Amino acid sequence: MYNQLCQSIRELTLQVETLVNKNEIDHCHNVLVERQKLLELLMCKYKSFNNKNDNESYNEREDFKNTFIELIYWLQQQDLVNQTKVVKLKDLNKENSITQRKINKALHQYKNVN
Repeated sequence: MYNQLCQSIRELTLQVETLVNKNEIDHCHNVLVERQKLLELLMCKYKSFNNKNDNESYNEREDFKNTFIELIYWLQQQDLVNQTKVVKLKDLNKENSITQRKINKALHQYKNVN
């Protein structure tokens, strides 16, 4: 069960990356909300699974723990990459907006001269 959750979380993270690369930032929010819900569910499962004290499940607990930690590290790396891309896009959009305002101001002044 937890492997399926981890896979779904990874897929959503990659979907966010695709949206960022396509400059469709406004669609990322819904995907990130869904990913957050799955992460919270995974965390609940992790806590409940970790509270088991039987010796039979020790290997499973360790496997789950390692998978969970690996997922969290991977998410941190992916989110950092996506965050960097979003900041660059924001800066580019800001520059484009400033340029557009200058052009509009120049056009307005030109129309007033005539």
